[in-house]
Amino acid sequence: MAGEEKLRDEIIAFEAARQQLTHWKIVGLGALAAIGMGVEGSSKQGMLPILSLIPLFTAYCDLINSEYEIRIALIAAFFRKRVGPYDEYELFYQSDKVQATEWWKVVRAVNIMPSIFACLLVYILGLCIILFPNIIAPSPANPDPLFTAIVLMGSAVTGAVLTSYIDSRLKAMHEAILHI
Repeated sequence: MAGEEKLRDEIIAFEAARQQLTHWKIVGLGALAAIGMGVEGSSKQGMLPILSLIPLFTAYCDLINSEYEIRIALIAAFFRKRVGPYDEYELFYQSDKVQATEWWKVVRAVNIMPSIFACLLVYILGLCIILFPNIIAPSPANPDPLFTAIVLMGSAVTGAVLTSYIDSRLKAMHEAILHI
């Protein structure tokens, strides 16, 4: 019984860690955007290439979040195999009616949408730099606007692909664990 309580405490700890990760993901996005665009009132121009780190940062956060989700799912699978006071809940969770709702798709979408949105914004910024070359002036931080645009667009595509790959692998692992 003490081992089961320890595992339940681990689930709670993983959920708390996921909430903290989401918090720091937002803080990190804001910090990278502030550095990349330049802080208002600062005499220094922003360093736009720093914005290319945003999609990679969000993909990394999604990867860590996926690891937490897999650990939670593994512990839940373990509890589904055991008979105990929570057995009815585990059977209810595994029932066809609950699984048919595909609630986990909504949860996954909520987790990855900020990453996809950030990638889209970085890509649009790169596209704007190409379409409107005078939008930024060359500076020591941004010597070649076209190169900056290409780096931004490339990192946005890379971040979106990584995030989509992480999401697809998480889906496959979740479904495999559900049928253990």
